[in-house]
Amino acid sequence: MNIVSWGTPGIIAHEIGHALGMIHEHQRQDRNSYVRIMFDNIIPEELHNFFIFESTNHSGYDFESVMHYSATAFSRNGQDTIVNARYRGVMGQRQMLSLRDTISAIGMYGADPNDPPPIRVIDFVGRDAARYQGSITRWYGVIVRIVSGPNDAWTERHNLCESTYYFPRVIMQNPVAGAQVRLGDTVNLTTVRDSEHRFNPPPKGMKCD
Repeated sequence: MNIVSWGTPGIIAHEIGHALGMIHEHQRQDRNSYVRIMFDNIIPEELHNFFIFESTNHSGYDFESVMHYSATAFSRNGQDTIVNARYRGVMGQRQMLSLRDTISAIGMYGADPNDPPPIRVIDFVGRDAARYQGSITRWYGVIVRIVSGPNDAWTERHNLCESTYYFPRVIMQNPVAGAQVRLGDTVNLTTVRDSEHRFNPPPKGMKCD
């Protein structure tokens, strides 16, 4: 492994991820549904870091993965090489493993993804969960939203006919501070939905870009 900075745990984790068999998140086969790669802005000698690989995906696309490059990675002119407006500031983080990084490792090495080690609910919820309803926080790469009803989604329109729909990643209904939960309880279709890339018909008399 080539470790360029022993003082940054996320960089070490990134290289260990490669040793375990992980590819860069932005080189997944489905990446074009989530980001745009600006090849003209990339240093020519580094283009190979942005080519798509055949891969087995063990979790949904993860902008917060330690295996994802930053928006300006290997830029030849200071402009973005990976484009996604909503997650621009998140891509390339090297502070921690995301929840989906953990799920991918579990899926690759034979552990039962439905029976992983327990993790703790964040203590910020405090003694009165109702006080925090509607609030959002980040915890170990997971968006935690305290809700009392159905979750909401937001849309990012790319052009006339294409949009990406984003959904809250984890929903916890009135969690108790310090309660034990399992990864399988927070990552399933009843509590989390992956973002979806959708094609919409153009308005009457217009054509798609």
